[in-house]
Amino acid sequence: AYYNIHRLQTTQLKQLKAEHENDIELLLIRDRQLSDINSRLMRSNQDLESSTKMLIKKDRDLVAANQKLIHIDELKSDFVTTVAHQLRTPLSGTKWILSMLSKGEFGPITEEERQYVLKAYDSNNRMIILVNELLDIDRLENDKIQYVFGETDLFAITDDVVVELSPSVGMRGITIKIEGRENPFKIVADGQKIRSVIQNLLDNATKYIPNAGEISIKIEKDEKQAKFTIKDSGIGIPSRAHEKIFTLFYRAPNATQTETDGSGAGLYLSKKIIKKHGGDMWFESEEGKGTTFYFTIPFGLKANSKER
Repeated sequence: AYYNIHRLQTTQLKQLKAEHENDIELLLIRDRQLSDINSRLMRSNQDLESSTKMLIKKDRDLVAANQKLIHIDELKSDFVTTVAHQLRTPLSGTKWILSMLSKGEFGPITEEERQYVLKAYDSNNRMIILVNELLDIDRLENDKIQYVFGETDLFAITDDVVVELSPSVGMRGITIKIEGRENPFKIVADGQKIRSVIQNLLDNATKYIPNAGEISIKIEKDEKQAKFTIKDSGIGIPSRAHEKIFTLFYRAPNATQTETDGSGAGLYLSKKIIKKHGGDMWFESEEGKGTTFYFTIPFGLKANSKER
């Protein structure tokens, strides 16, 4: 009996020893695993510190580059503003002189001479529009445009623009019809900005319309808004160009072929102005069948207020 008990105890001790050795082996394995994990964490931490230093350096470089770009943009803005203002004064003087020449105020001229003067007047007027567009783009990009809202007469503005364009329009035999006078009304808007929109739409219509063509303008209103429609019998806009027509500096392919002059900024600026009034601008067109542009201005804008 004593022998059996001793044998049993010996067997149990061996089992305990074996289990202990297994536990020690597992602990050693886990210790090696933990050491490996710790090493990887240390390397990751070093990589993270290195990446952080690189990001800090890149951030400083980006700040420096951004400051440089801001400075360059300010220089560009100052240059555009200075050159545009210097161009606008002599161009306005030239326009006034050409207008007087075309009317024979300096003495009688032949019809052939008058046609040449009107062509010069038309080119000069487009240069003035281009200069004004450059100034407006610069102001828009640098948030310098101020809007002054007051009582505005769309009919009066349209009449003024038509009179201004009458020399070139008359020379080409283009007729302009204005509808809606039987129901006159006024709106609250920035008159100068709306004038530039109407001028741009009319100038485009006259540029891209054949001789002896027609332009019809309709000014109307409903309970919520005023609506301005201008339809021409011009070259139209290709369907592939529709989605790009209000993009800055974009001109449809048939437009560049018909009229080489033009910056492609007028419609971009015009839509921005209308949007600032809370309205919308859109068009309908088919190549070779003319174009109709629309814009709306809602009622309810407050007069005598300024917005940037």
